[in-house]
Amino acid sequence: MRKFIFLISLVAFLSCGSVLSLQDRLISEHPEWTKKQIELIKRGEIEVGMTKDMVKASWGEPSYINKTDSEYTGKVTAWSYYRVFGSNIKAVSFKEGIVSMFSDSHPNE
Repeated sequence: MRKFIFLISLVAFLSCGSVLSLQDRLISEHPEWTKKQIELIKRGEIEVGMTKDMVKASWGEPSYINKTDSEYTGKVTAWSYYRVFGSNIKAVSFKEGIVSMFSDSHPNE
């Protein structure tokens, strides 16, 4: 049991580190991002109008990417995030590379 808890803790720790290094790298690559945008990203938040790189910096790499093209919605890319150690599911939709809508649900709250 101790080994199992240690392994879970190690995976969680390493996952957090990789998101932070991705966040730091993306922020440094985009000096055009505003102070407000960077503050949102550092809090793990996003908003309509953000770019794909901003979402990656805030939420990390998506678990799943779906691209659709219809006459009603046009070209839409949707990213989904599933967390193994949490029950929240996040989703974000992009039109032309910009966040058009998103959800950050926490079913147990």
